[in-house]
Amino acid sequence: MNDILKESAMKFAAGAEKDISNRSGSEPKYTYDRDYVVTYNQNGVISLVMSQYSDTGGAHGMTNREAFTFSLKDGKRLLLGDLFGANPNYKKELNAKLNKLVKAEESYLGGFNGLNTEKYFYLKDDQVVLFFQLYEYTAYAAGFPEYPFTFKELLPEGGSPFAAVK
Repeated sequence: MNDILKESAMKFAAGAEKDISNRSGSEPKYTYDRDYVVTYNQNGVISLVMSQYSDTGGAHGMTNREAFTFSLKDGKRLLLGDLFGANPNYKKELNAKLNKLVKAEESYLGGFNGLNTEKYFYLKDDQVVLFFQLYEYTAYAAGFPEYPFTFKELLPEGGSPFAAVK
């Protein structure tokens, strides 16, 4: 877990250092910030969301999100397939639901063709929350589009997303 989180932080820091080294003294001040929130810590699983903000003097700063969900038993990073593999159709079902929800967004910019990663999610309460980046499918002003789904929606009756981590 620590190695994955450290690698992510160091990648952001290296990008910030590169940006800073390419700036002239006459450019506006800059800001780089990174924080996190733990959204889930139970059932042997921890889930957190990292926000990386940079403002280099443009019209507005830019935030990027990363989410990490780990098994506390062995430190393995969990993907959607690890949690919802008991439903062989979970990805098809999620894509069908997301296709309707994303395209119904008032500020939808187009381009959604289904999940492009298994990493843009976090756990919260008894839900998985899928999200997309700013500008990925919606306008900046809409923020990060988030779509929560209960575990029961995605698993067969009696199924648990934590079966693989116990």
